[in-house]
Amino acid sequence: MEERAYGALLGWFTGDGFGSQSEGRDVQEIADLAPDGLAEVYTLESLNELCGMSGEASDLSVLLALSMLDNKALLADHVKASYRRYAKCEDAELSAALASSLAKEASNTESAVMLSRSVVMGLALVGKSTKQQAMLSRTESSLFSTSSLAQDAAFLMSLAFSLVIAEKAESAPMLLRLLQQQCTKLGMDEKLCMMLKTCMARKAIPQYEGKQQSMILPVMDTVFTTLLLSDSYEAGVSLLASRGGNARLSCALFGGLAAGLAGSGAVPERWVDELFVSPALDELIKKQTLFKRETIRMEKLARTLAGSLLDLEI
Repeated sequence: MEERAYGALLGWFTGDGFGSQSEGRDVQEIADLAPDGLAEVYTLESLNELCGMSGEASDLSVLLALSMLDNKALLADHVKASYRRYAKCEDAELSAALASSLAKEASNTESAVMLSRSVVMGLALVGKSTKQQAMLSRTESSLFSTSSLAQDAAFLMSLAFSLVIAEKAESAPMLLRLLQQQCTKLGMDEKLCMMLKTCMARKAIPQYEGKQQSMILPVMDTVFTTLLLSDSYEAGVSLLASRGGNARLSCALFGGLAAGLAGSGAVPERWVDELFVSPALDELIKKQTLFKRETIRMEKLARTLAGSLLDLEI
């Protein structure tokens, strides 16, 4: 399981870093700027010199993991405090959705930011009873939203990672079938059940525009369909990055699931070599952990957290 966990984390971090170059951009703009497609982390480096830097999807995931490891538990107040310290860092680059969520108490938002800690939550759910899984997921997701759809969606995506890491899903179609079963068994929002059914029947990856790109259901639809239809990690991440919009999170979600299923070897080494930790995350890690005098690399974080989180009993 540790190799699956490492693959999921490495795939997530790399997807986030790859998507950094096209985050927030329009699909036509990206096509004009890169007519041959996005093949490297730095393809659009002339427009974004920080291509490959970790963003909120990776940074919040690491902070959540460190909080659980420090406390040997998922303590909502400690986690929220960690997120807010991150938001106050001078170099933190926050999406509008995340900044809004952290600046106030939980609302009924259905923003896809709810999915941005799914890989770590998936690790936390491995080996737990259904009741424990639901409790852990609700504890974390309720920090951001009171919407039952949003909380169910966060739980479902975390279950996806848990099933992959626990080696209960060996392929994308098997994973989607298992999620459909869980969706029905746990009485999740019917919109999620329908979304999964739609994904299984799709012959092409959907293209959402505008605000839809940042909402939970469209992001999940796009990620799961890409997982079903793409023939490799590299192809899926490149395609999702070329769509722009919420590229970081979409690439991270797909990348984590795809590399969890296929193994860390599916992640191109040349992409991993281009990743680096954001100044905000670097600052917080060095204040809280034993990495004080080390150069922190995303690959090493993935390896360290994979083993530590699987050994954690909460």
